[in-house]
Amino acid sequence: MKLNRIWLAALALPFVAAAQVAPATAKTDPKASLAVINANVAKITYAPERERWQANAAAWQIVVAHPAGLDETQLAEAKSNLGTMCFNMSKVRDVGEKERWQANVDLWNLLIANNGVFAKSDVAKAKALVDKIAMNLARVDEAGEKERWQANLDIWRAMLDRAMTAA
Repeated sequence: MKLNRIWLAALALPFVAAAQVAPATAKTDPKASLAVINANVAKITYAPERERWQANAAAWQIVVAHPAGLDETQLAEAKSNLGTMCFNMSKVRDVGEKERWQANVDLWNLLIANNGVFAKSDVAKAKALVDKIAMNLARVDEAGEKERWQANLDIWRAMLDRAMTAA
């Protein structure tokens, strides 16, 4: 009987130890996620959708290149890209896609209002919007669209992480 328990414990020990090791949280590289978006956007054939995503990617290009914040010129460029996204959103007919874009635009408004960085006071609202996109994204079936939105979501999460760890 004792031998069986020892044998069972010896077999189970590696599995128990592995389960107790906390998984490392991989930090998202915004530049890598932006590269995914750019490569994916190049494949979009529907012009209004491509235009929305190009504006989104162009805004990300500005923000990712200036992690400490945006000057007036960069802010004006980001606002212009946001304007393109907003104007173009009227062409979205799918309810789920419209919901994702609205949450995305709301996040951009928060970010731009604070010169390209989230204010600590906006983190809870931004997290709720990011979670909304994530829940909505779970219902997306088309691989290309899912890839674009996942990369976009990864950058938003990186922006939130940056805001939460800022002094």
